[in-house]
Amino acid sequence: MNRSRQPCVRCESEPPKTDTSYTLIEHGWRLTVASDTEDRKKVELWCPSCWAAHHETGAQALPTGQASHR
Repeated sequence: MNRSRQPCVRCESEPPKTDTSYTLIEHGWRLTVASDTEDRKKVELWCPSCWAAHHETGAQALPTGQASHR
């Protein structure tokens, strides 16, 4: 299975090459669903470091560049 490789939503690092998105979870990567400025849903991919920082703050998934105090 050949999947397009989406970078981390925050640091833009590339995920490891895998055959499925399930394997990314085993490497510590996480997927979230967020709304863009037009309230359309989009999938965000988080690397382990960015996810840890994001999760630690208790922040909700937001589109890149959107303030968390919305």
